[in-house]
Amino acid sequence: MKKIFLLSLTIAVCMFFAGTGYAQSKPTITVYGFDVKASSGFWHDAKWDIGTGMGEMLVDALVNTGKFNVVERLNIGDITFEQDLVDQGRVSKKTGAKKGRMTGASYIARGTITEFDVTESGGGGGISIKGISLGVAQSFAHIGGIIRIYDSTTGEIYKSQRFTRDVPATGFSIGYNRGMIGADLGAFKKTPLGEATNLAIHDIVDFMVANITLEGATWTCGKCGAKVAGDAEFCHKCGATRAEEALYNCPFCGQELEPGAKFCDNCGKQLKDVKCPKCGKKLKPGTSFCPDCGIKVGQSSNVESPE
Repeated sequence: MKKIFLLSLTIAVCMFFAGTGYAQSKPTITVYGFDVKASSGFWHDAKWDIGTGMGEMLVDALVNTGKFNVVERLNIGDITFEQDLVDQGRVSKKTGAKKGRMTGASYIARGTITEFDVTESGGGGGISIKGISLGVAQSFAHIGGIIRIYDSTTGEIYKSQRFTRDVPATGFSIGYNRGMIGADLGAFKKTPLGEATNLAIHDIVDFMVANITLEGATWTCGKCGAKVAGDAEFCHKCGATRAEEALYNCPFCGQELEPGAKFCDNCGKQLKDVKCPKCGKKLKPGTSFCPDCGIKVGQSSNVESPE
């Protein structure tokens, strides 16, 4: 009966993780934005930060694919600020964000915009709506650049691809008044250049979905600290699963710990294979009393297993 129960429990856990799309079963990636090296100057006058804007668009698109575990870096200041509130005494330690537990990215995406311009022919005059003048003419929007994917562990360029998009808009000339693109992105997105930018993001996402997998990535075993292949569900060294909870901080002094540490490098307390000196029951580090025999377990010194 006990074996049947354990088998049922194991199946249920596996089905849970499969059904919820457990985050570690997907490649973990972050976006560091786009550098702008385009020679055109009209968008400088418009004061639109296209590098940051495209970075935000790419993050949003990657999250919506459901194929990646996307970690925040463009707005990481918001996260670190929240964590620092605990140190400032403004948030309780019980409910405050914990440090040292942010998920690392296996892959880093960074782009470079080399071409970003719009050309006009004919037209002139017309009307102006929210800083965008419309006149009878022909316009041609163009964006081009490079997207690179880095291995965050080795620094090697994992994949690199050039992207380019052209969008014609027959019958309208698009004139950009200074300052208006930054003030009204909704209007900008309806322009040929805005459409070209959006299509380029879709092309980049398709490229990343087709080329980035768990193969080549690694995860750190929370039990023994070994580096495990990204597509493996169990540690090849100790057999622990991805879901094995790692001990992040020493329960005695709060020191941040390396995965798999058996002793705290700050206070020297034993963290692994801790047993009650009287009955031999396995205990969690920092336990004050043995739950089986009731003996008080001293925290001032290491708890050694009985001979």
